[in-house]
Amino acid sequence: MAVYSTNQNRQLYVANGVSATFAGIQGTSNLGKVFVGTDADGNKFINQNGYGGIIRSDLLNPKKIMWATASGPKDTEIKLKAVTLSLNSDFNNGAIIPGEDYIVRVNFRQMYGMSDEDIYQKYGAVHATSAMATTPAKFYKAMIYSLMKNFSRVYAPMLEIGVNSKSNIVAKATKDSDGTVHLYNAAGTEIDTTATAIYIAEKSQISEWALGTKQYTPVYFEVVPTTVITSSGEEGIWGTVAPVTGAANLPDPVGNGYKFADLEYFCMGERGDQYRNIMWPKSIPTSYFVVPTNTYYCLDIHYAYQGTCEDIQKSEKTMTIISTTKKDITDIIDALGIGDKVQETDLFDGTASNAKTYPSPSIEDRLAALETP
Repeated sequence: MAVYSTNQNRQLYVANGVSATFAGIQGTSNLGKVFVGTDADGNKFINQNGYGGIIRSDLLNPKKIMWATASGPKDTEIKLKAVTLSLNSDFNNGAIIPGEDYIVRVNFRQMYGMSDEDIYQKYGAVHATSAMATTPAKFYKAMIYSLMKNFSRVYAPMLEIGVNSKSNIVAKATKDSDGTVHLYNAAGTEIDTTATAIYIAEKSQISEWALGTKQYTPVYFEVVPTTVITSSGEEGIWGTVAPVTGAANLPDPVGNGYKFADLEYFCMGERGDQYRNIMWPKSIPTSYFVVPTNTYYCLDIHYAYQGTCEDIQKSEKTMTIISTTKKDITDIIDALGIGDKVQETDLFDGTASNAKTYPSPSIEDRLAALETP
């Protein structure tokens, strides 16, 4: 299960629409809709039409908000890593040394444990020939073939391997009796691009994600080329690993719905379902609003309750409100009357129509909010 930190308390609400009236959120057709209300003391609260009926959030005193942030889907999406492996031009002028064994090691951290000490390793290995020395593309194809074969028996795919770039991902690799390597894409078409590098990218792990059981965990990998020795006895690292940059060259990111699904599951434990599936199947199932395949805008409000006597110490809490549409979040900000306290991220401000901007409080304003009795 994904475990999140809380400062005394954290609650999450999914807004499937915002109504200006309490009556507007009632009924099965308005499931998930929210209404922002105000009590007699000026405190704000949120009513949501939940699966079990209308619920009410904690009371929120706008004067006790310590910070508030509005973020967009791209702020919390899961970005995937990619690198290219090529011959090291600073060693032997990047030329292949016939007769040497070229080995690349791929380290996976936190693969079967929670520590970076838990390292799982896979290898690619090629015995260099004189033909590879004159035609380096043959070396790259042989190394890709070795990597594909060595990764063919893993429990779940962890990496994607391609020729040069993201455009030529290899789905199948074969070798003829004379040693000629053939690489094929997912459509079964042979890749005829001249290989000048090996593209190695993190593969999405959404197939391994399970709500409440297995949180989404990235593939923490490192590509480590090893050493070879020239005919003159010089030893050096044969390869160079370079990070891939630019969204067009990287694997498609994973949407933030999986993170928020984990957070909703965790927060339901904060709200009341603290035992979750303990004693399953004799457990009470909880219904959730987050759809993992969706992407969400988010409003985080960090505030505090502060009494007048022995309870004068600030009791800090966080309220998180998410929605698939930006308008729902901006409507909630308006209804709460906290536009002057919300700091928008650039990606929240730039992913949809920017009809209204909310002032960003300065550091001095935030410190003053902490010190206000």
